[in-house]
Amino acid sequence: MHQNSLDAYQEIRIIKHTNRKKVLDVILEHKAITAKEITKKLGWEINCVTPRLYELKRVGSIVEAGSVMQDGYRVTLYAPVTLGANMI
Repeated sequence: MHQNSLDAYQEIRIIKHTNRKKVLDVILEHKAITAKEITKKLGWEINCVTPRLYELKRVGSIVEAGSVMQDGYRVTLYAPVTLGANMI
């Protein structure tokens, strides 16, 4: 693999990690929040938030904490698992 490909890959990993932390910070601030509410808080599109939510769920940092009606649809609430330092 070329060095420029490796550099690009590393840069993407850093951005994903940073964005994952931003999403987690919003969830921690609000205790339970929907994906749409996260998009509003961060000023991002939903397709930028949803993958970070799946990553955070996969590593055990957040859980689905119920659901609420939003814009006529039942949507998932996301909440932090713990306030430990090793969440991302």
